[in-house]
Amino acid sequence: MAASPEDKWVVDSAGHLLVITSDGRVFAHAIRQQSVQDAVQVQAPPVAARPEDKWVLNTLRGGLLPVITQDGRVFVHTVLE
Repeated sequence: MAASPEDKWVVDSAGHLLVITSDGRVFAHAIRQQSVQDAVQVQAPPVAARPEDKWVLNTLRGGLLPVITQDGRVFVHTVLE
């Protein structure tokens, strides 16, 4: 998981690990018992694909995926199941 050179971030979200690539594609790995399932590409607009995007976080409330830029701007993506 997240072993490709283009894989940039990994965040957890509601029983899944989300792998975000440098071009903004998102792949979800379901966590079942004590194993991580194969990736499924999420059909969504690009996430954190711009060079100025510095961090991707997960919120404790869930359902939100904030992207913070180098200059401190915040863009929030909604995670739907």
